[in-house]
Amino acid sequence: MHATPLDAFHQRFWCVAVVVNVITAWFSSGYYAADEHYQVIAFAQHKLGELSAEELPWEYEARIRSAFLPGIAYAVIGASRALLTSNPF
Repeated sequence: MHATPLDAFHQRFWCVAVVVNVITAWFSSGYYAADEHYQVIAFAQHKLGELSAEELPWEYEARIRSAFLPGIAYAVIGASRALLTSNPF
């Protein structure tokens, strides 16, 4: 089977993507604020019905944070509880 030019392009593109990802991971400085992990979990807990809106940080009322990461956390927590246990530890 002969490699097509498109296959060669995909292989080069994949290699460049891996190199860029490794460089980004190597030079990454981590997170921006100490509470950003808490806020993702807290927003997911609110969606799960475990926290009231009054207990959430001011960013919730201001609606300045994306729902993407809390949505992923909500799905992972929900799936984990359905398949495994309700105890995260």
